[in-house]
Amino acid sequence: MENGNLKRQAPASSAKYLLGAIALTFVLQMATVYVPILNPIFKTEPLTVNELMLTLALSSGVFFAVEIEKLLKRRKM
Repeated sequence: MENGNLKRQAPASSAKYLLGAIALTFVLQMATVYVPILNPIFKTEPLTVNELMLTLALSSGVFFAVEIEKLLKRRKM
C-alpha cells in the first residue's frame, strides 16, 4: 500500500477479512514455534528474548525506512 493506508484503499469489509487473515497467520506461526508439542513436528525451537529483540529491532528499521520513503514521495507530489 505505497500510496496510503489500508483504510483509504480497501472497503471496510475486505479490510476486516485481511486483518483477520494476518492475525490468524501470526497466531499459527507463533504456535508452531512456542507450543512445545509442535516443536518436534515442525523441527522448531523457541527464540530467546535477545533473539526476539534483535528481530524486532531489524524489522522495525525496515518498517520505518519504508514509511519515511512514502512520506518523502508524498511531499514531492
